[in-house]
Amino acid sequence: MKQKGTLTATCMIGDQSPRKKSSKHWMNFLHQETAFLVGADRIAEKLKQTVLYVSVQKSKRGQYEIEFIPLDKGEKQNGGNELITKYATLLEH
Repeated sequence: MKQKGTLTATCMIGDQSPRKKSSKHWMNFLHQETAFLVGADRIAEKLKQTVLYVSVQKSKRGQYEIEFIPLDKGEKQNGGNELITKYATLLEH
C-alpha cells in the first residue's frame, strides 16, 4: 500500500539459482551463462521505485565504505531486463 509522504526502502538479495519454473533472464556472468531472477526488477517497475546498487569496499581492518549507485530513477523499463543487466555488470566488477 502506497502512502503519500512516506519514505520507504526495500532490500532484495540477488540469487543466481532460480527454479526451473521461475521467470529468469539469462546473461553471461563471470564467463558463464547464468540465470537471474526478474522479480525485483518487475516489483521496482510496478511501484516506480528507484533502484540502487550497494557497493561495499573494505577500507581497512574493521572499516568499510558503502556507496549507493543508482541503476535507474524509477522510470519505466518497458518490460526489458536493463536493471538486471546493470546490476550483474556492477556485481561482476
